[in-house]
Amino acid sequence: MNSEIIQGSFRVINSRAHNIVKHVSRLRDDAAFRRSSRQALFQGNNAISHIAKTNKPDIVLSSSSEQLGSFVAKELFLVSPSVLQKISATESPETLAAVFPWPTHSSVEQSRRLLVLDRVADPGNCGTLCRTAVALGWDGVFIAGGCDIYNDKALRAARGVTLANIGVAFQSGSWEELLQTLAVRKKALGHGAALVADSKGGSPLEAFSRQIERNDGPVTLVLSSEAHGTRPAAELPGFQRVCIPLSAPNDAVRTTVECFPTPPPNLLVAPMFHRRAGILQNRASSLGKPPVAIFSFNRQWLT
Repeated sequence: MNSEIIQGSFRVINSRAHNIVKHVSRLRDDAAFRRSSRQALFQGNNAISHIAKTNKPDIVLSSSSEQLGSFVAKELFLVSPSVLQKISATESPETLAAVFPWPTHSSVEQSRRLLVLDRVADPGNCGTLCRTAVALGWDGVFIAGGCDIYNDKALRAARGVTLANIGVAFQSGSWEELLQTLAVRKKALGHGAALVADSKGGSPLEAFSRQIERNDGPVTLVLSSEAHGTRPAAELPGFQRVCIPLSAPNDAVRTTVECFPTPPPNLLVAPMFHRRAGILQNRASSLGKPPVAIFSFNRQWLT
């Protein structure tokens, strides 16, 4: 039996068996349900406030009535700590959770700086890369298979940036759909630079750095699957394979950021060093252009 009390501008839920609690919990666990409802659950007090500025939440649940008063949503619920624990599936949940509609992202066809995540399966990696791309000024992310960006862990790693309407295009699709999109983008924006990070078979990035600095066209960077590695050349027409040469023989030293001695000012070079810590920034752009971020994938750190 549902336990619900009407109180002011919000309703009170004390039962973990309430239909709203079941709905929200299912959004957390069921990707197919997320797609059919076009909603996603996000938890995190500070991030929810930022997301809500550009994407009005459908549902806000909090254990604090004062906290609820600062939100405008379709439905507001004051819930018990036990209900929040049920929703979050963690021992120490935060005091706030929200259900957001999926934002209507534009196509990446118009993105001048496009990051492609090719079958990146780990939600922590996926979310961290999405968040970092936005922080570095990239305006498009294409997810070619792999992780669901609205997965609970991916959203937390991304700090909810994929739920905000901030002018960054997030698009999911197959590899074939990506190649079709890139062909349309090339006609609209020009040739540009197309790079794929390959720590084992790529040419040193320094050989391409001046080319990228002089290039006013679009830039595409592909980061490949942790498990499957980089695609064969036949599946990457027109892409240059690049890597960051590391002289240290011990993989543990890859935790240190390595930059070229004289990188162009709009080129940021940083290896991905840990699945949770994400990406270190060593040198940022002094120009107005968004920096080109290159990540050296090392499977040992990603699995």
